[in-house]
Amino acid sequence: MRAPLARLALAVSLGIGLAFGLGGCPRRPLSFGPRGEITDPEELLAALRARSTNLLRLQAEASFSGKSDRGSGSTRGLIAAARPASLKLELDDFFGNPAAILTTNGTLLGIYTAQNGIYAEGPPSPENLARLFPIALPFSEVVDLLFGDPRPLSSVPARFFVDRELRSYALLFEGAGGAQRIDLDTETLAPVRVRVEGSDPYEARFRDPESGSGLRLPTRVDIEAPTGRVSVTYLSPEVNPALPPDLFVPVAPLGAKRLELSGK
Repeated sequence: MRAPLARLALAVSLGIGLAFGLGGCPRRPLSFGPRGEITDPEELLAALRARSTNLLRLQAEASFSGKSDRGSGSTRGLIAAARPASLKLELDDFFGNPAAILTTNGTLLGIYTAQNGIYAEGPPSPENLARLFPIALPFSEVVDLLFGDPRPLSSVPARFFVDRELRSYALLFEGAGGAQRIDLDTETLAPVRVRVEGSDPYEARFRDPESGSGLRLPTRVDIEAPTGRVSVTYLSPEVNPALPPDLFVPVAPLGAKRLELSGK
C-alpha cells in the first residue's frame, strides 16, 4: 500500500504541472459551453462514461512517428481498433508496402516483419508491444488512448478543479498503480490529456478532434513515457465502422518463418 505522504506527493505533482505558465498576455474568456461551469464531478464522469459507451471501433489511414534511445523514425500505414483490446497496425516502408504488421484480438498477438520474413506470435503483453513501439502498456490501455478515451483508475476522483491555464476540468484519481489526472475540455467535455504517475508513468495528449461522428475522436494522439514517444495521426478516420470479424485474428503469412514470443 502506498504511504499517505507518497500519495499526497503524487497528487500535488499532477496538480501543479502547469502552475507556471506564460503570463501577461490577454486570453479569450474561458468557455464552459451551454451547461455553464460544472461543479459536480459526477456530471463529468457521466459524460466520460457516455462517450466511452459509444466509441467502439475505429479505422483510418495514419501516420506514425516514434523516438527512443534506440533511434527515431516515421512512416505511414493503416490502423484499426476495437474495444476492449483488439488492434491491427500496418506500417509501410518507403515504397508504401507493408513493412510490419501487428495484429491482436486481445488474447493472442502476432507481429510480422517483412524484411526478414519472420512472424512472431505470443501473448499480448506490454513487453511484446514494446518490441515494435517504445511504449510498454497493456493493449486495452493502448486502445483506450487511441480513442482519446482514458479509463479512470477509480470510480470517484480524489480531487477535482478547473485548470484555467489548460482550459480543462482536472479530475485526479488514485489507484493501485499510482495517481492519474484526466483533463476534459471545459466546453465539449472531451478528454484532452491524461497523466499517470507511479510504477508505469506516461502522458498522452489528444488533439484536433474530428466533428463528423459527434464523439470528437482525436485525429492526433501523442504518448510519452520514460522509454520514448509515439505520435499517431489519423487521416480521414472512420468511427464505429463495420469491420470484418477476422480482422484482428493473428495469422502467419504464407512462407513466413515462425517464432514464439515469451510471456514478457
